[in-house]
Amino acid sequence: MESHMQLRSAKFPSMISSLLHSNQFLKMFSFYSLSLALITLVGLILSINKGPEVITLTTSGGIISEGKPNLDAFVQQALRKYLEKRYKWNPDDVVQKLRESESFILPNTQKAFEEAVSKVARFSKEKLASQKIFIDEIQIDLKLKTALITGTRITSIQNLPAAGDMKLELSFESGPHTQENPWGIYVTKEKED
Repeated sequence: MESHMQLRSAKFPSMISSLLHSNQFLKMFSFYSLSLALITLVGLILSINKGPEVITLTTSGGIISEGKPNLDAFVQQALRKYLEKRYKWNPDDVVQKLRESESFILPNTQKAFEEAVSKVARFSKEKLASQKIFIDEIQIDLKLKTALITGTRITSIQNLPAAGDMKLELSFESGPHTQENPWGIYVTKEKED
């Protein structure tokens, strides 16, 4: 009689093998997790002990790289914006541009400014006049609070352009910072040669 015998492997050694393998995996995972936690802790301690870095930003959001902010450049930037609104217009947008330039005028001089620009707006509408300026140089005197602007002005009346030199002296002072005038530079007097 032939008998067949089947050999069975014991379950205990395979269970021990699988347990050792999973323990090895858990040991490696624990070691890597602990290493990552220690590296994070060291980085956190270093960043907490480091003081804050203070940066100075321009009104347009750029970083000022110099140690001290350049006041001349700051005032020039404000005056360029004022000149863009006050002296660059055409018959279609003259009223809007001149109204926007009022944000650079202090309230106590607002009435005189409105009278002066109303004549300009009326003339532009009646004669179809437009004006553009190209600034060559702005010289700032912070002690006297004046700016001398030189450049070229192109005036067009009924589509007939005429170019000429522009020499403008502006007196300014500082005031409150607003959304329309974040520089806080206000024009108090204009003198044109």
